[in-house]
Amino acid sequence: YEQNPARMRAVSAPKVDLPKDIASWCSRIPSEVTSLEGQYPVDQSDGGEDDDPEEHKQWAAKLVALGRNPGMPWKAQSPGIEIDTEKDYISDRGDEVWSILKDRKIEHVILMGVHTNMCVLGRPFGLRQMAAQKMDVVLVRDLTDCMYNPKRRPFVDHFTGNDLVVSYVERFVCPSITSDQILGGEPLRFAGDKRQMRDAITSTVSEPIEWKIHHVGKSAVLSPLGDTNATMRCAIRFPIGTLDEPAILAVQPQMTGAWLNGKPLELRSSDESGKEYLITEDLTFGNDDANLLVVQVDLSRTTNNQVIPPTVKSRVKAQTKSQPISLKLDGNWEIKSGADEAARNIPLPAKFGMSPDVFYSL
Repeated sequence: YEQNPARMRAVSAPKVDLPKDIASWCSRIPSEVTSLEGQYPVDQSDGGEDDDPEEHKQWAAKLVALGRNPGMPWKAQSPGIEIDTEKDYISDRGDEVWSILKDRKIEHVILMGVHTNMCVLGRPFGLRQMAAQKMDVVLVRDLTDCMYNPKRRPFVDHFTGNDLVVSYVERFVCPSITSDQILGGEPLRFAGDKRQMRDAITSTVSEPIEWKIHHVGKSAVLSPLGDTNATMRCAIRFPIGTLDEPAILAVQPQMTGAWLNGKPLELRSSDESGKEYLITEDLTFGNDDANLLVVQVDLSRTTNNQVIPPTVKSRVKAQTKSQPISLKLDGNWEIKSGADEAARNIPLPAKFGMSPDVFYSL
């Protein structure tokens, strides 16, 4: 792979004037914050997988028999994609892609592929980053697909879920086009999409919404959840350098536990005024990406279910000095009733599964 001429051309592109965070996953941009609160269209925190379990089991067994890893079975690009080693570039790095665009003086970017609500939106060279850097970027909406499980909010079929994600992109990130505007012919329609009406939201599932978004400002009063415990979660990013020393998560005394990416945080101190947990770099994904932060609340010890938002305290080196920084997580959180262990993590890293509504960056 690294010796492929198209890959080597990408690596050798001159890197000048790289924007801040261009090499990092992008979980949210300002237009999503100012235009929308609590309205990300789908719940993708289960990984979005809607395969039939038996079919999935048979497919995994087939991959194992072929000597492949079912989690990462790919060995090459699709044979339908021809790589011109004299003209094309191969890269999965934001700084390399940005350098190629600048070196070639490219101002118009067209993105397609999978998955709309994950990599296409969030990768370092995805829609959000391109829009944030003022590139003229569009999504090819008929050549993309999302990861969405119809058993999750908003309980619509897969194709309607994809339409909702595309609509979100069009409203708050960038415009979209269809492939016929470039290639002619007709726009692509998935063979499995049997809907008579499109762009119409219908739902026949009446399952309860497990996680609900609450805005936790200076404090929040949670509506009765039917349990004495509540679980709160959000996504948080620690930019490079902010965890050179352990950070501190300060919470109210009624919060009885804290986890980062499913791993319990070490309790540093506890008294009547509150608790402090240690956040160390080894608990993160180590690549400047979003992490899943979960805290558990004993509502029986609160006053009228009132919850005060946690605060993250850290230090970052600025030249020869160490500067203290503090971030109060006083915004949106996803909250559910109960304190089951499964709620402390999600199947995929937070950058893939968590919506931008509950994202924070230190």
